[in-house]
Amino acid sequence: MTVSPVIDESGKIIGASKIARDISAEQASQQETAMLYEHLKVLNAKKDDFIALASHELKTPLTSMSAYLQILARLEIDARNKTFVDKLQHQLKKLSSLVDDLVDVSKIEAGKLHFAKEDFDLTEVIEEVIDMIFHANPDYSITFETTGSNCIITGDSHRIEQVIINLLTNAMRYSPDSNSLKVYLIEEGNEVKVGVEDYGIGIAHEKLQNIFSRYYRVDDSQGKVSGLGIGLYICHEVISRHNGKIWAESTLGEGSTFWFTLPR
Repeated sequence: MTVSPVIDESGKIIGASKIARDISAEQASQQETAMLYEHLKVLNAKKDDFIALASHELKTPLTSMSAYLQILARLEIDARNKTFVDKLQHQLKKLSSLVDDLVDVSKIEAGKLHFAKEDFDLTEVIEEVIDMIFHANPDYSITFETTGSNCIITGDSHRIEQVIINLLTNAMRYSPDSNSLKVYLIEEGNEVKVGVEDYGIGIAHEKLQNIFSRYYRVDDSQGKVSGLGIGLYICHEVISRHNGKIWAESTLGEGSTFWFTLPR
């Protein structure tokens, strides 16, 4: 109920106007929304607990499988069986990588993602990642363009390496008809800028704002690309924790460039 005074020309109160509204429906709606929100929070917490538990439980058998496959790979076996072992190892690495990402997500949600910061050469880290990616994918051409020979920054080199690996593997995954990639390292004043450019399917402009969200996947690949939609979310968290920024520039059908900056 709202009551307002009615005033004459001399300023004297000569009455009152009164408006009454029934807000029962609004209150009921607000209470229902609050209950649904609390229920969603409980479900979300249970989901995160399940992901954390399942991820850790999966690590043990995966480690054992990897060890047995390494033993098999060292045995004298015919070319056909060796091909099967190599393919199994490749798929096991993909599965282990997904589990590692799930573990990282659960740590991020719990605020327990550990960072060990120290001085390291970012140029060296990028070169090592490119070398590793190239040996695993010799059909790809990866060009590295940098403005200097050494680039010393402070941070967790392992986590930054994880970001670069993720961006490069994503670039290959979403470039089915291209085998060329470019990596940039640019020093700009008090920060360094790293970019990974591909010539793949690209990302629609309206989807760029969502790509770093947890479990978000761009559906332009028509379901041909595997993944859980958490790699870029982890990249965003790692770069943010280093007081940097990460974003993407893309043209649909022409490719994408993912950039991140880090303070010197």
